[in-house]
Amino acid sequence: MISEVMIAEVATLLDGRHPDRRQSLLEHFPDVRFTWCSDDDVSAAANPVAQAVGINLYLVGAGAGCLALTNDFANAAGVVVAEVEADD
Repeated sequence: MISEVMIAEVATLLDGRHPDRRQSLLEHFPDVRFTWCSDDDVSAAANPVAQAVGINLYLVGAGAGCLALTNDFANAAGVVVAEVEADD
């Protein structure tokens, strides 16, 4: 189950101190589906549920039909890890 506590743990793992952040996520949360992308690829209307250094975290809804982002932890089926590029 995806919870606010779990998302806080994900943010901690992604804070840049871990050399292989993706592998750390898979080891710590083997039953959670993670999708990686650029934050530029996420709808401007979406709000991240958490942030880490260079990362925004979004929830994927578990509803039937088209893929959609949600802020409802009770309806979350996965996590989008969106990398934020630093402004030059």
